[in-house]
Amino acid sequence: MPLCAPAPRSTSGNTATGKTRTQDGGFLVGTLLGTIRAEQVMAATVAQADKAMPWFRKRLINVGSFIIVTEPLGEARARELVPNGRLVVDSKNIGHFIGLTPDNRLAFGGRARLAPSGPGLRHQNR
Repeated sequence: MPLCAPAPRSTSGNTATGKTRTQDGGFLVGTLLGTIRAEQVMAATVAQADKAMPWFRKRLINVGSFIIVTEPLGEARARELVPNGRLVVDSKNIGHFIGLTPDNRLAFGGRARLAPSGPGLRHQNR
């Protein structure tokens, strides 16, 4: 089963949205290119939501994360370190991962801490 149904018409990525409101069992989404009618809407954001989605913005918590990537290791060295090319995850305390990028770099990353982070937040236990 596909994760997304094919779009009935093409849309433009990286287009800012305005207000989203419900109408007749669907949604009207205002964009810089005009209004789009949709049966379903998925909101995705990188580090923060802008003022176009106030309901969504109030429910976000910024969580610090990091990623460190090596220089390209070459095919042989990469397979020696991660034999099956699988992602290795440690979730005992704070989630961390180790995996290979498509160009055979070793990537290590995960959560920085188990506390909200972001501008204006003070951390008590540094």
